[in-house]
Amino acid sequence: MSFDPTMQAIMDTIADNEAGREGKRARFAEIWAELGDGADPIHRCILAHYMADVQDEPADALLWDQRALDAARDMDEDEFAATLPGLVLESFFPSLHLNLAQDYDRLARPNDARRHLALARQSFDDLPEDGYGRMIRNGVARLEEKVGRE
Repeated sequence: MSFDPTMQAIMDTIADNEAGREGKRARFAEIWAELGDGADPIHRCILAHYMADVQDEPADALLWDQRALDAARDMDEDEFAATLPGLVLESFFPSLHLNLAQDYDRLARPNDARRHLALARQSFDDLPEDGYGRMIRNGVARLEEKVGRE
């Protein structure tokens, strides 16, 4: 895998424990602006995925999580594997849908939350049988206890 300065900037921002939410949000916004409209889908997806995590308002998190899902749909599986070794693109979709379900739950939109939980569950076969896979499956199960299943 060759050096990817954009991915490095994203990962450095994630790892910056001193920046706080506001600092990370500002740096992610700078990177997003630098990417421009024709940015690589993997950069858009990963950046939007983490940008959603540092939002204070659920509607803002929803916007970024939707951007992450949209970009993931545009990604090439081989490029994803080369950029994030050990991960398979399909295994990322349950997490993206879980994040959207959580956003909709925070916005008191249980029907939309249930729809994304169902989409996450449909992709469970693509999840690895490891800590990451368990975390996503457990997150779906916990939210389904709260909002129900579709």
